[in-house]
Amino acid sequence: MKVDTTLAKELGRNYRYLLFNNEYAIIANRPLFNRLIGDGWFPFIQLLGSGDYKKLSLAYKYVDKDEKKFNAYLRRVLDSLDGTKIQSFTNYWWRIGIFKDKKKLLESGIRAYLQNTEDGFISCLKTLYSEFEGIIRMSYYNENNRNLSFSELKQYIHQKAKSRFSDQSSLGFPDIFYQYLDRNIFASFDLSSEDIKLSRHSASHGVALPKEYDQVRALQSILTLDQIRFYLTQ
Repeated sequence: MKVDTTLAKELGRNYRYLLFNNEYAIIANRPLFNRLIGDGWFPFIQLLGSGDYKKLSLAYKYVDKDEKKFNAYLRRVLDSLDGTKIQSFTNYWWRIGIFKDKKKLLESGIRAYLQNTEDGFISCLKTLYSEFEGIIRMSYYNENNRNLSFSELKQYIHQKAKSRFSDQSSLGFPDIFYQYLDRNIFASFDLSSEDIKLSRHSASHGVALPKEYDQVRALQSILTLDQIRFYLTQ
């Protein structure tokens, strides 16, 4: 029997919307979603389906109203991504050559995070933030045998994400990830600003504020690397 692929895709899309209705509703709420992205929270694969992304949305209902409730909901998310959970998905990293080649460095950053100390979070971020660009660059070089400019860097991973998740309504959110990289990971900095966001640039140039090196940013760095791993998996 011949299968109508168009119908099958549409049924799959509708099922996905029903199954992850909460996640899509958060993204549709632009003020909430922009606040989440601005604070470094992308709808990471590891947060979807577990209820953690919904917990984040609940936390942010109180972000400017009730600090105690905000921190309580946020703590649930941080605690759910413990050592067992992180190891369960980072084990897949070593199946990809580029990640395997950097295993010693990446594991050092993860171990630092799992120390659950301020020093550990700082070490995690200092280690992992320097690896984002390198992993993307090496992936491109291995495929094309040439260097790419920084302006091509985000475009390359964007295209990899789109090819991995061709349906733009998919849970990979390739277009949103491009914006996330632009606003967070590869954001520029201005020394005249009183609040310099932690990014690959501000960290490597030593101008990011010490308060930015916290557990939330450290966890986000691990989740970002995992998201990149998903996009590079064919």
